[in-house]
Amino acid sequence: MSSAPKPLLALAWPMIASFTTRFAFSLVDLVYARALLDEEPGAVAALGLYMPFATLYIAMWVGLSAGLTASLANAFGRRDAERIEASKVAVKRFLWVLAPITAILGGSLWFVIPAVGPSLGLEPELIDAFRVYGTVMLVGMPILGFPSVLPDSIVKAHHDTKTTMYAGFAASLTNIALNTIFVFVFSWGLFGIAFATVLSRLSAYGYSAYRARILEAARQDSPDWKEVRDTGYAPTRPPLPDILRLAVPAALTYVLMFVELILINRNLLSAEDSTKAIEAYGIFHQVMNLALMPTIATAVALVPFLGRAAAEGRLRTIRKDIIQGVSLSTGIALLITVPAGLIFPAEIASFFAKSSSDEGLLDSPLLLDALAWLPVTVLASLPYLLFRPVFEALQRPSIGVRLTLIRFLALSWPLVFLSGFAADQLDISRIQAVIGALTIACVATSLLTATGSIAMLKERAGSESPA
Repeated sequence: MSSAPKPLLALAWPMIASFTTRFAFSLVDLVYARALLDEEPGAVAALGLYMPFATLYIAMWVGLSAGLTASLANAFGRRDAERIEASKVAVKRFLWVLAPITAILGGSLWFVIPAVGPSLGLEPELIDAFRVYGTVMLVGMPILGFPSVLPDSIVKAHHDTKTTMYAGFAASLTNIALNTIFVFVFSWGLFGIAFATVLSRLSAYGYSAYRARILEAARQDSPDWKEVRDTGYAPTRPPLPDILRLAVPAALTYVLMFVELILINRNLLSAEDSTKAIEAYGIFHQVMNLALMPTIATAVALVPFLGRAAAEGRLRTIRKDIIQGVSLSTGIALLITVPAGLIFPAEIASFFAKSSSDEGLLDSPLLLDALAWLPVTVLASLPYLLFRPVFEALQRPSIGVRLTLIRFLALSWPLVFLSGFAADQLDISRIQAVIGALTIACVATSLLTATGSIAMLKERAGSESPA
């Protein structure tokens, strides 16, 4: 393993390519689902209805990965080989418990949704479609997706984000190939789309595990690992509690987002045409996430970058890296959202939207109303997503937790709840009111997060001994 640290952009660009490409390929699921609408009318809406549960899975995966990556990066910076091995063993044992429990709970959807769906206002075809798609995803993703947490975290802590990029490419190409076979050759419908997504995780895991073994073997053979460095950043807790403590802020964001999406779907179910409203928000949400992928990828790279810089006493030198990360994330976000939301919204809508009914989604303004918000909502979200991981990297996760609680409990949840009343009073569509509420919450939280993280970076840098 090379002891020379990499600049932030060198860590970030492979992850930006990986995250953005992987998510762009995942949008193909919408295209395949659209092709099924004659046989399965609720196909597109089922993918939108699954979004909260996808967010819950991401919460657990990203939380554990962020916690383990930060912990390993800290140990790498201190050359603490014993802590590294203990952390890997602790996470392996934890995943052996987490994966089956999560899969069993996910499988209960098959029995629960037919019973509760009608009372939630779901149409019969949507219940049938979501029952199939949701159950396969909720059972399969924990079993085949969680194992990749360990190798993915190891390679990121080694500053080898190219492996993450290639693993993402492998998963994306596998997903497309299997989708084509399962949907158009085997005619497996929504089951085939979900099963293809689940199986594609195996290719990502295989490549990441292969690279992790090589990097760890090189580290163990390196003469640079003879003694532990005392930099003042040594953890005081056992490995698993320390990892989970660092994982909570990253995971909490997605857990609370899960509730937020439930509230949004519940709000939209009260709209005049609920299925179209859910379809429209699902497409908006997917395009918004595509635009935010570079920011999320840069934030993920920021954890090992700052964790190692802090452990090695180099925080004075990273200002340029932070500015470059912000500039790149903002530029790519605008490059995606301005054309999609303001220049070519009709073309974007026609690519994703279709309905088996005589009056399709494009015959109503719902989707165009939603897409028009894209640039503003994405820019409002960017500082919070980019800067919140600073607190985990600097071993102060409790601050990130407080900001996350403010973002959801004090802002977005109440505003989403009130958006229905606002829509009636302002005579606008519910989807416009919901997205407007989320944008206001993002602006306020982004200001708090950016201000707090920059102040902490300056404080820690000022306390370092001059080189």
